[in-house]
Amino acid sequence: MKLRIPWFVRLLVSAAVLAYLLTQAPLSSLGQAFRSVPPSLGLAVLAAFLVGHVVSAYKWWGLTTLFAAIPRHLALRAHFTGLVGNLCLPGVAGGDLVRAACVMHKPEGRGGILLACAADRLIDCCALLLLSLAGALWMVQVSDWLRHTILITGGFAVLALIIVLVASRARSEESQGRLRRLVNSLALLVRNPWILLRTLVLALLVQGSFVMLNGLLGSAAGVEVSFAAWFFAWPLAKLVATLPVSLGGLGVREATLVVLLQPVGGDPAAVTCAGLLWYGVLVAGGLIGGLAVLAPTQWGRASLEKAACGE
Repeated sequence: MKLRIPWFVRLLVSAAVLAYLLTQAPLSSLGQAFRSVPPSLGLAVLAAFLVGHVVSAYKWWGLTTLFAAIPRHLALRAHFTGLVGNLCLPGVAGGDLVRAACVMHKPEGRGGILLACAADRLIDCCALLLLSLAGALWMVQVSDWLRHTILITGGFAVLALIIVLVASRARSEESQGRLRRLVNSLALLVRNPWILLRTLVLALLVQGSFVMLNGLLGSAAGVEVSFAAWFFAWPLAKLVATLPVSLGGLGVREATLVVLLQPVGGDPAAVTCAGLLWYGVLVAGGLIGGLAVLAPTQWGRASLEKAACGE
């Protein structure tokens, strides 16, 4: 038994949240915000986004080398194929399953590679929380707002914990037979703390650069808040967007940004515009990642099918 929310329910959630945002941000203001962003800036952000994912691929490859000899070019192709999975497969870790399926050629290394994917995801979440904490300390003078958002963060943490516990309970029976291999793989990770530290540093670099890119998009769209506010709000919005309750985080991410940035002067229309532009970057990046699926075609399609089947 697996915890899974049907795609049409998540689509309804995204549509409902976006519809509510549009009631708070007039279409005229939203259109003006979109027109304020130069196309050249959008292309530059997309290019930087792709470079960031090249670094992310290297970060993930460094973890997988503990368990299997995977060429760097294959890890790069697998990672960008995973970007497609983030767009078209159900579940919060759809892209992780795709890139894992692309490199799992030998049965004995599968447990380790899956653990490397889970560790990579966990380290990214830790990096986001650290960046958010840094942003909060940077703007500590707005104490009332921080108390408000700490409550939101706590609620998110509780909800995430409930989801993890339910999912773990649902999969406990099928996981019991793999416990020993998981413990051995985890011990191997723990015995290599420098690799974990390097992965965390790279995660901070990549996620921090994504915060800056969102700040640039937001500034061009008319979001008049400090970069400290972006460093606090955007990582939390991304974490909320990973919850499997919407379609790729669409709507939920933008609504979270509006809630967190509006108290410090962020115009809802401009914030919504910045969030939707970033979602456009995600889609464009995923489509470019589709080149990894099409070349060679059979390799990419087989990887997607294996991930979708949970193999």
